[in-house]
Amino acid sequence: PAILVAVWQFVVSAEIVDRLFLSAPKDVAVQMWEMILDGSLWEHLAASLIRVIGGFLLACAIGIGLGLLMGRLTVIRVLVAPVLELLRPISPVAWIPLAMLWFGLGNGTAWFVIFLAAFFPIVTSTYKGVTSVSVNDLRAAACCGINGFALARKVILPSALPDIMAGLRIGLGIGFMAVIAAELVAAQSGLGYLIERSRQMFDTQTVLVGMVTVGIVGLVINTLMAAIERSLTAWRQAGSTHQGGGR
Repeated sequence: PAILVAVWQFVVSAEIVDRLFLSAPKDVAVQMWEMILDGSLWEHLAASLIRVIGGFLLACAIGIGLGLLMGRLTVIRVLVAPVLELLRPISPVAWIPLAMLWFGLGNGTAWFVIFLAAFFPIVTSTYKGVTSVSVNDLRAAACCGINGFALARKVILPSALPDIMAGLRIGLGIGFMAVIAAELVAAQSGLGYLIERSRQMFDTQTVLVGMVTVGIVGLVINTLMAAIERSLTAWRQAGSTHQGGGR
């Protein structure tokens, strides 16, 4: 980050790019601090986070559930997999015009786009995790009379959890990028809206404030998700260490 800021400052100081189009780091920092103090930055950040959380939670509920069903039931996999493979290559951003017709300006369009962005990594990773469950574990559970919901709770979900968490991290990251794209054209608040409105006014400092905020929040979100993943899958790391010591 320090090198990036230094290069940024050099480009501005050497007038490689006109200050009208690229403000200096110090000016951006001052502008960000003023927006923090007056509350405007928090207002737009809160709007974006609310949209991300809503779309992400919906993607989690449907994606994890569908991934579990696809992994355990062949008929569901046969019916659903071709549809997913057809829709998955379509960029979430490409859905924005259609979503605007369906939901209009506001949270509806953003939630839908975020849901699409997060859903496919989550369902794919969940399916991979479920199909990777050890056959020996399933046989041992059957010998102990564990089946149905108990099997999913005690064997399948714990075994698939590392893959599920990886999908959640990827889905949340893509969802956060998608909300910025949606807010550029289909919202009246949020970081994406702030960036686009500032661009129209040639307010480069505020554009960069929005971009820097997106980067910082994305880093914080990824760090938190990584910490949650390590906490929930600590048993896996402990098991690997134990096996290595045994060898």
